[in-house]
Amino acid sequence: MVKEKETLKGIRVLVIDDEDVIRNMVTTILEKEGCVVTAVYNGEEAMKHFSTAAYDVVVTDMAMPQKDGVETIIEIRQLHPPVGIVAMSGADVKEHLLRLATAFEADVTVLKPFKAKKIVEAVLKARKKHSDDVIR
Repeated sequence: MVKEKETLKGIRVLVIDDEDVIRNMVTTILEKEGCVVTAVYNGEEAMKHFSTAAYDVVVTDMAMPQKDGVETIIEIRQLHPPVGIVAMSGADVKEHLLRLATAFEADVTVLKPFKAKKIVEAVLKARKKHSDDVIR
């Protein structure tokens, strides 16, 4: 039996990044894969969206103003534990931030810069970790 290709079609993704170029690039990549994407500037904006919408996966930068990635991950895990989380960082302390993200239960970490295939694989992996837990 041939295994059906894994797809992101219809997956609801919240992209959080304070850099317009990165936020727009990740949004474009994921939309081309069939995701329904909401993109916001920081963790504060992200948490406002969680009060009105459900997401399957969150892709978050770690170094952001107002509410950083660690704070955002902690809050998401407290309020919405079955959401898949991809943490990404390109800051000078990126490896330290990504270790923190893993410690606070991010499912996948991605170093910036990255190729489109890497972010697609990361979202698939994060989604798969929680696919049985998600309530639609």
